[in-house]
Amino acid sequence: MANLLIHIGYPKTGTSWLQHFLTQNEDELRPVGIDYLKTGRASGIINHVRLVRALQDESKDIAIKTWHAVAAEVALSSAPYCVISAEAFAEGLSEEHIGIMYDLIKDIDVKILVYVRPQAQAIQSRYLQAIKTGFRLPDFPTYVNRQIRKGIWNYQERLGLWSSFGKDNLIVRPYIRSLLPKADILEDFRITLGIPDYIWSTMSLPEGASQNLSIGPRSFAALKRIVYASDGIYRPSKMEVEKGDEKNITELLEDSRVLNRDLGGVFHDLGWYDEKLSLLTPEIEKHCIDAFADSNAFVARNYLGLDNGVLFPINSKLSSPTLIPDLTTDDWAQVAIGLLRRIKLHHERHKTYKISRRRAEGESDPQATCITDQIQLASIENEPLASKNDLPGSEGSKKIKVRIGEPTQGNHVMGVSSRPSVQPNPTIFHITHYKAGSQWVYAVMAAVAPKRIVQPLPGVKHIFAQPIEQGRIYPTVYLKRDVFDTLQIPGTCRRFIIIRDLRDTLISLYFSHRYSHGKTSDAITSSREMLNALTVRDGLMWLMDNRLKVSADILESWLGTNDLLIKYEQLLEDEYGMFERIINYCGIDISKDRLVQAVKSASFENITHRDKGEENIHAHQRKAIAGDWRNHFDKELKIKFKQSYGDLLIAAEYEKDYNW
Repeated sequence: MANLLIHIGYPKTGTSWLQHFLTQNEDELRPVGIDYLKTGRASGIINHVRLVRALQDESKDIAIKTWHAVAAEVALSSAPYCVISAEAFAEGLSEEHIGIMYDLIKDIDVKILVYVRPQAQAIQSRYLQAIKTGFRLPDFPTYVNRQIRKGIWNYQERLGLWSSFGKDNLIVRPYIRSLLPKADILEDFRITLGIPDYIWSTMSLPEGASQNLSIGPRSFAALKRIVYASDGIYRPSKMEVEKGDEKNITELLEDSRVLNRDLGGVFHDLGWYDEKLSLLTPEIEKHCIDAFADSNAFVARNYLGLDNGVLFPINSKLSSPTLIPDLTTDDWAQVAIGLLRRIKLHHERHKTYKISRRRAEGESDPQATCITDQIQLASIENEPLASKNDLPGSEGSKKIKVRIGEPTQGNHVMGVSSRPSVQPNPTIFHITHYKAGSQWVYAVMAAVAPKRIVQPLPGVKHIFAQPIEQGRIYPTVYLKRDVFDTLQIPGTCRRFIIIRDLRDTLISLYFSHRYSHGKTSDAITSSREMLNALTVRDGLMWLMDNRLKVSADILESWLGTNDLLIKYEQLLEDEYGMFERIINYCGIDISKDRLVQAVKSASFENITHRDKGEENIHAHQRKAIAGDWRNHFDKELKIKFKQSYGDLLIAAEYEKDYNW
């Protein structure tokens, strides 16, 4: 009989991304060892929440019938692993429910897989998800305190509910994206099940689903205003559903579901979901760390065998909140235009949605703008958004007057132009420090967008010597954050940051300064003279004192920002995947085939005609591997490096502590 793996979540740990992958590839996965069970999944449903609902049903017969069907499907499967997945297992079941489930499948070899996330980040993610779907929630600090009191994020208590399956059958995996293999739960899941990479790589990634689709500062600002307006459209709470008028509640549910679906699409089209957002203050994050310190330490020691009791590495710097912008009239115009497009495309009924209808007493009707497209609109709450005489098919004009109010405390009403303006490309900056693959990244970006790329100049003169142009791509920007913030940048911009393990940076710096780098500055010339006069070990010591600090300062200044941060080591491990992530983040429109060709043409193997790890100390592309510092560091070098940069290695999540 096959093993049964029950993936129980936690919420906000990439669960949906994994479920989309398993559903999309279920026919291909079954022959290679993974049977994503059909019992408990209706057609088009990606998870097994119905299995949870069966256990929660007042009739025990429902649970017996449902879970006997699970056991029967497992018995018939020829795959080594049968898989069930639903995050409702983690938060929706009592110890009694789990005991019932155990009794029904105790003859099966069961493993329980759970991903746990740092509580502060998990609570924030859940809060933003709820706002995105239209719920009216209290302010974030109040919400955090309520979540702490609920107990769901006390991993020691929640995992203890599954004790009937045996502690050894619980697989607990910390969920920190940057620490997962390839920064992806799919890869971690593959390794956990022991599926060979060559099999996994033939599977297709989920289409139309994203593991990174997060609410951004502007979409957050828009949703808060729309949902919290006195006549705003929101998703009713459970209490409102239970106590409210059935007709009104049904209308609210339908309106909020459709509106938020459309708004989500609009925000995605505008790129507002690609922006980073943090509501966490140092005080809130520390409050969460302290509240769950004992619980996390217990889980680390008892489920992961970590004697130090550290479940999640603690950064030396706590989170800082993102400034939530005040949306401009132009921002609201873009939202309105996007909604109108989606109404035209998706809604056939004579109804639309209002953002706000606030008017000062005595104020005349706000100005309306003519939209020439024939869109079916009527009214909401008796206030016309379009004249009925102007509706398509009427005897009146074929033009439709649409009024959409900006939901502020004031009375501003925006005009909606008949033709949306084409949004300019954002200006893109590749932020990095020395010896972190900057020329490699430059080569790929130049191949991807040759007309937008700016040729880099020594001393970052391509940034300072001339005004920055809107829409261009500026590679190899070796600047600290405080210096970058002084730049005058027109329009919008996207920044992605590449960092590297400073120990490998030091080794690469040594071979570059001693052998391969052209004598482009007095610093390089003096470094080469000094290194030629010293042993390798003493040369590394000298560089650590005299040259590495520039790169370390750049790296440190960009930690904790809301920009896309990728490690050089991730690029080495998954060139195409990481560059695809960069290109998508930057909003560059390019086909997959063209991107593959760009990455391939700039690869180490193609440029050098050597395999990674095959060294040429006189070449700029010397070795292209991670961890080469281990071949050069002795005990004294380690001690000195820990004293100088040990904290920074931990902050950048290259080490958990000083025990390396």
